[in-house]
Amino acid sequence: MDGYWPVNFGRIATDRGDGASLGTDAESLEISELLPAGHPDSSESRFLGAPVATSPDAMRRADPVHYVRPSCPAFLILHGGPDTPIPSQQSQYLFHALEDAGNEASWFFSKT
Repeated sequence: MDGYWPVNFGRIATDRGDGASLGTDAESLEISELLPAGHPDSSESRFLGAPVATSPDAMRRADPVHYVRPSCPAFLILHGGPDTPIPSQQSQYLFHALEDAGNEASWFFSKT
């Protein structure tokens, strides 16, 4: 099961778009400021241990889509619209990677 987790660190900034703001979901309320993914102090850069833009190897190792193979277990992927730190495209990447590899995957998106 995947619940609105980043799966493609190199695309988070693009997926968020310019001027992204925090949502009203519980996780967003815990974040004081939504920094661009490439910022050295962003959640993504801190997770990788280095700024996103300068860490292609770390990004690849951290991205679950790079580990998708045929015969993965079935996946349920959940994503909520109010979750702005991790855009819904991230869940879609995982869903399509699993399906393209011939795996069973279900994706559920909630606008609330």
